[in-house]
Amino acid sequence: MKMSTVDMLDKVQTDAPSSATDLLVSYVTDSTYESMGSSVLEAAVRPIVDTVGVILAGLGSEVGQGMTEYARKQTLGAQKGAWTPVKGVGVSAEVAACINGALAHSLDYDDTVLGAGHPSGVVLTALLAACDPALPANKTPLTGRKLLQAFTLGFDVHVKMARALGLKHYKHGWHTTSTAGAFAATAAVAHARGYDREKTAIALGMTASMISGIQRNFGTATKPLHSGLAARAGVMACDLSEVGYTASSNVFDGPRSVLDMYGLGEKDMSQFEKLGGTHAIVDPGVALKRFPACYTTHRAIQATLNLCNKHDLKPEQIKSVRGYTPVGALMYLVKHPPRTGLEGKFSVEYLVACAVQDRDVGLNSFSDGAVLRPGIKDLLKRIEVTEEEWCRPDDPQGLRSSPATGGFIEVHITTTDGTKLVEKVFSPEGSVEFPLTWDGLGQKFVDCAIFGGVNPKVAKEVFDALRNLQSVPDVHALLRKLIPEG
Repeated sequence: MKMSTVDMLDKVQTDAPSSATDLLVSYVTDSTYESMGSSVLEAAVRPIVDTVGVILAGLGSEVGQGMTEYARKQTLGAQKGAWTPVKGVGVSAEVAACINGALAHSLDYDDTVLGAGHPSGVVLTALLAACDPALPANKTPLTGRKLLQAFTLGFDVHVKMARALGLKHYKHGWHTTSTAGAFAATAAVAHARGYDREKTAIALGMTASMISGIQRNFGTATKPLHSGLAARAGVMACDLSEVGYTASSNVFDGPRSVLDMYGLGEKDMSQFEKLGGTHAIVDPGVALKRFPACYTTHRAIQATLNLCNKHDLKPEQIKSVRGYTPVGALMYLVKHPPRTGLEGKFSVEYLVACAVQDRDVGLNSFSDGAVLRPGIKDLLKRIEVTEEEWCRPDDPQGLRSSPATGGFIEVHITTTDGTKLVEKVFSPEGSVEFPLTWDGLGQKFVDCAIFGGVNPKVAKEVFDALRNLQSVPDVHALLRKLIPEG
């Protein structure tokens, strides 16, 4: 009897050696603290600490207002359920993952891996929600050591999954933070809970039907929701796997698989073979943001700040500002003058204007009032940023590069007396090449806490404890100190 298409696909999934799936499942189930190495795990401390900070800052954002109301509607009671920084609220693990994931990405202040999105906000929030000892299913506290191990694995899965999906996946309009992130969250939670191969494969199979996130929603509150939905997917898929819910145990190999459908002809299966090799947390490494804005704008901000600080430029001294960026860098940015603070994060012209006007781009740069200041409006008339092939000589058309990678940006300022000033930036402060110091990260953490309404003294105490994360016996006991005042 002739087999149907569905029967043939099932046979492929059942009989064929599922190389990509086997490699991923083995990585999740077989990795150990020792196999990851102390230097790799130590490198993971900084993005974890940074992400806790930006979650707190998210409370003070437009997204935070919406998530606070959502949390209150979903609450199980003040002393029940998983942690969120929303005061007086305890929620289910799925809801906590969604809320905290959205808060982490709400200000575009969370870390980034060039060409792979924002791993930490997804992976960390999924783990914190799924492993919260306040939930009946969790009998023991989440230690810093266990968190580091599962987070590092999930981070690695995120980056390699993003690369397996290929650059075309992102350029076509998918948000890699959401698509690759959901699998990373699932892998991290499955590892933390000690799943066997079958449960892990089934959880990953379910996740394949939960991935989404389109770039049309960039510049709106739904972009950070992508991070929350990916974290929630990881928790939900694992919870369903535990109770015997079924899914395909091989969604990465063969026709109609994740990579076949979402890779758009550019999938890179070799990434699965690299799992367990060099960890992504150290190579390519992670950028902890200095500025709370879309990372493709950071080089322009940095170049403008460098010129203004070096020459003590005042807004009234500036006749014009011209910025030149690699091709593709402006693709996802707001083209018109921003009308809201959220749009300001995606307007390179506005961010350059902030650098001139305020000599900084910080958390307070993104209120609606800040965007609509008369001085800013006046500066915007004098600022123009364009894409130029000569800004990325080795890939002029950006065919092999993500919007924020490769080449350099130049900012040219002409003053009212005719002086022409030029600054070229390859990598901004906060990048892998110029990382934030621990002092800089500490200041960012406290600033984030203040912006979210958390006592700065308490925030500093928690920050100091998190610096020694491997020695923390109960991560959630620390986090529960980080609740807004009032």
